[in-house]
Amino acid sequence: MTSRPVPGPAGFRRARALLAAIAVAVGLVLAVAAPASAHATLEGSAPAANDIVSRAPSQVTLTFDEAVGVSADSIRVFDPNGDRVDDGSTKATSDPDVIEIGLRSGLGYGTYTVAWHVISADSHPVEGAFVFSVGTASATKVNENTINVKSSTAVGFFYGALRWLGYLGYALLFGGFAFLAVCWPGGASDRRSFRLLAIGWTASLASAIGVLVVQGAYAGELPLGSALDTSVLSGTLGTRFGQAVVARLLLLALAAPLLAATLNRLPNATARGRTYFVAVIGFLGVLGAATWAAADHASTGIQVPIAVFSDLVHLTAMGLWLGGLAMLLLVVCRPATDSTRDLATAVTSVQRFSRLALACVGALVASGIYQTWRNVGSWAALSNTPYGRMVVLKIGGLCILAGLGWMARDWIRRTVEHTGRVAVAQAQRMEPAGLLAKLRRSVALEAVVALVILGISSILVESQPGRTVEAAQTGPTNVTLDYNTGTASGTITIYVGPGTEGQNQTHLYLNDAKGLPYTAAELTVQFTLPAEKVGPLNATVIRDGPGHYVDQPLTLSFPGTWTMSVTIRSDDFDETTLNVPVKISP
Repeated sequence: MTSRPVPGPAGFRRARALLAAIAVAVGLVLAVAAPASAHATLEGSAPAANDIVSRAPSQVTLTFDEAVGVSADSIRVFDPNGDRVDDGSTKATSDPDVIEIGLRSGLGYGTYTVAWHVISADSHPVEGAFVFSVGTASATKVNENTINVKSSTAVGFFYGALRWLGYLGYALLFGGFAFLAVCWPGGASDRRSFRLLAIGWTASLASAIGVLVVQGAYAGELPLGSALDTSVLSGTLGTRFGQAVVARLLLLALAAPLLAATLNRLPNATARGRTYFVAVIGFLGVLGAATWAAADHASTGIQVPIAVFSDLVHLTAMGLWLGGLAMLLLVVCRPATDSTRDLATAVTSVQRFSRLALACVGALVASGIYQTWRNVGSWAALSNTPYGRMVVLKIGGLCILAGLGWMARDWIRRTVEHTGRVAVAQAQRMEPAGLLAKLRRSVALEAVVALVILGISSILVESQPGRTVEAAQTGPTNVTLDYNTGTASGTITIYVGPGTEGQNQTHLYLNDAKGLPYTAAELTVQFTLPAEKVGPLNATVIRDGPGHYVDQPLTLSFPGTWTMSVTIRSDDFDETTLNVPVKISP
């Protein structure tokens, strides 16, 4: 067989120069946007949340803890009847952290609801709402259906699918090349390996172009047709996310010839040459992971430098493990030639890959623990937030994958001699072809689980971290519920604020079935905290106007989710009790 040349000193120098050029080019693009300090969080407003002002304001101003992207409808203001009273044009100010919207003149007394929707520095949509009152607080017809923005299902589906495709492409390309360099150098001459790597490169390219186009519509919760609008596209290119994706496209273009040369020389490379190729592939893999970490959850929030490093470790370990698994599937599914030789090749590859996978599992566990603490924030958020539940699913999937890998490794250890020669166990009476078939089924099952894990990972990237969700959930409780005592029915609006540990005050607004203020025969309020076995605490409630009841400030001395029980009695015999969860933060 003709020996292929391996890189000499000049070849090494040229490759190093190309690597340096790639690193500088990608680094310059990623460095354009400065890191943000946190996910977009509303820090203040004018009027302030739950404030009662004497005169109607002419505008509403919101202040965030970072620069945010806005659209015309980023701020919407509703009157007590649920009608919009803003001028429909949200404006950015000279301060990139502050946005504002004008209000119509002649606003009456009552409670007004402000709903906001902005794009955070990590290019995720963030939204929230609060109330303020003019003159006096009142009941409001505004509910979740009124303030929620109805985003396009098609945009969300395509965006999620493109993110999944991107993770898959990264794993196939980076993990596949690493597997060839470390576990199966001879496989570099296998046309199936080339096709798998080409699929990885193409998937990465298609994903990068796709998310660059769809991101604007996704973040702005716009229709799918607006994705090709030039103003939307230019807005995406001006964000950190857009610049990171451009860097990924640049990396794919510049790295393609270098990776092709590596694939051509790898089968006959010396030990020193293979070490060099491993370093090149690892360097490019880390650069690729950086284009993800620079614009996702790790780039915002607390401890950004540590979080970005952890994300790099997590992504590279995931790519090595899952991409290597895909290449291992090619090893065990080779066209039948010499069963004994094929089994020996498969066993050697599995043994080498097992050591690599073990290191990846360790890296995933270490980085995963940190990311879970940073992004979830509390044990409760693991079950109370969509992000937390997806983290639990991902942990479960990784445990299953690790378990399947361990069983395959243990089976090989028991079936193959320590010398690496195939030991066809007489007790099992299995031919090499049968052993290969069993190994093939095990690896195929692992590959299916890996695809599911990649899907969960793409959903996690789209989701708002549990820590951010919990922070957004703090504040006053303001809900409207239906009641029916049997002889009286209508709605009751309940406000408990400020929603923090210490003194809180309750306002209740009763309306009858016609929407008019209703005076109950008796109205009582109790608070209990089952987790701490506190209560019931009786609130002293007095009538403060037609249908309006208020209690004397009550001290809720423990953080947690309290249960507020409101009993409405319409006569001597008929009453109903409503239970409302009230979240009290530290």
